[in-house]
Amino acid sequence: MENGIYIEDVQAGSLAEEVGIQPGDYLLSVNCSYPRDILEYKEAILASQISLEYRDSNGQTHQVTLAKDPYTELGLSFATSLFNGVRRCQNNCQFCFVRQLPQGLRASLYVKDDDYRLSFLEGSFVTLTNWTEEDYQRVISSRLSPLYISVHTLNPVLRRSLMGNHKSSQIKENLERLAAAGIQYHLQLVLIPGVNDGVELERSIQEIGALGSACLSLGAVPVGLTQYREGLPLLRTFTGEEAGRVIETIKAWQARFYQERGQRLIYAADEFYLLANLPIPRDQEYEGYPQLENGIGLVRLFWDSFTADFKPPSKLSQNYLLVTGVSGVKALQPIYLALPSYLQGQIRLVTVPNKFLGESVTVTGLLGGKDIVNTLMEWRQHGYGTDWTVIIPKIIFNQAGLTLDGWKVENLIQKSGFSIKIIDQTGSDLAKLLSES
Repeated sequence: MENGIYIEDVQAGSLAEEVGIQPGDYLLSVNCSYPRDILEYKEAILASQISLEYRDSNGQTHQVTLAKDPYTELGLSFATSLFNGVRRCQNNCQFCFVRQLPQGLRASLYVKDDDYRLSFLEGSFVTLTNWTEEDYQRVISSRLSPLYISVHTLNPVLRRSLMGNHKSSQIKENLERLAAAGIQYHLQLVLIPGVNDGVELERSIQEIGALGSACLSLGAVPVGLTQYREGLPLLRTFTGEEAGRVIETIKAWQARFYQERGQRLIYAADEFYLLANLPIPRDQEYEGYPQLENGIGLVRLFWDSFTADFKPPSKLSQNYLLVTGVSGVKALQPIYLALPSYLQGQIRLVTVPNKFLGESVTVTGLLGGKDIVNTLMEWRQHGYGTDWTVIIPKIIFNQAGLTLDGWKVENLIQKSGFSIKIIDQTGSDLAKLLSES
């Protein structure tokens, strides 16, 4: 904030443009105050007269005063929503994914954020372990609701052990305080077999249910473990049988909650169903998909959107290789098998094992570029050539167009020799692509 807030864009015809503010300038103050984030900025401009101080790209400082309707935006867009920087995680979780990454990746991958502002603005999960009294007061007074909170367990001793932070043991009291103030939240349990499943899972669900309407949803997801765990506690992933028991527990509680409050409340990640080879729940059982970004309901939404938008052509104009992870192929296979037989001959599912992070990591979004290329080269050796087009889901790439291990699409094309199409990871996008062929 010392250097100002970088202005990335200025809306054409806006008040900001009228007073001469341009992209590349820096906002220094609003009404003589220095907003720490986009939330304070929006509160500050909610007035009929605004005093702005900004510095242009030539280093010249300007002060302007605007008269406006209180609800009219100024037309400024910023490069970040957190002007004073992201708040970092202070925990030392046994299962922290960032601590399981190899060295040498891009710096942003090693940033562990735990910022309640991102929780409210973007749905990022926070742990409540780094909150001050000022944070509680701000959340409550500004009605920053709903929040997304990682719980893992409400057993204070177990949570402190899992998260390596003595402040983590106060989770139940913290949730109750927020609930009493009218703040609602979506909660998450990252489950580890033999640690916080079984009896501990039952305890967590029961105590979270007692929070009442403050809890909008509870998601249960399996722990993700890479091969880079040297020096970290010995943990393991779920077996299919154990995943089935988790689902059994969750289904029992869903039935109870539905009878008591007309809502299932708790939902299991798709990965549990795929691992246990159990049917994916119906659309209505996800009750609006409150934790879709947590991998809960993605498969059902994919299937249903594909079915709704797919119109079988008489023939595909191209042959397709659909790249997916080990768990992703289980989601794609039912769609593939439901296709007319004359289309199945023009489509192949390409399962890419994750050698980069370890084969226990099965989700498609964490595939590395090198693994994709190596798998495609194996297919090439088995006779698949330039008459086949590779389809890769966009989720494999970040906003800069890079895979986890730093590969761009152009690199994949050059190394594999295949033409490649990138599509969003939705059934609708795949359906439209195949329907138009």
